[in-house]
Amino acid sequence: MKLLILGATGTLGRQIVRRGLDEGYEVRCLVRSYSRASFLKEWGAELTGGNICKPKTVVSAREGIDAIIGAATSRPTDSLSIKQVDWEGKVSLIQALVAKDVKRFIFFCI
Repeated sequence: MKLLILGATGTLGRQIVRRGLDEGYEVRCLVRSYSRASFLKEWGAELTGGNICKPKTVVSAREGIDAIIGAATSRPTDSLSIKQVDWEGKVSLIQALVAKDVKRFIFFCI
């Protein structure tokens, strides 16, 4: 099974990536910054650029993916507001995935 992890560089996301790799899954991580995510590649994950606030980037990243796990959330240092990321971004993301007939989307929040 191949997983796409959103929010992979965050506190929860990196734990999901590590567990997925340890369990033998193929893991692709949607990342905004390749340099901040280099440790994920070192672990064995595949990196692809994107942003949940730009749902088209997620839709294109899902090629060949069996399940998407969303652990993305806003950070105090983000240039976008909590509403833009945690509400508008996720609503747009879910709408785009539904339109593309995604079968498995697992959403985590802490």
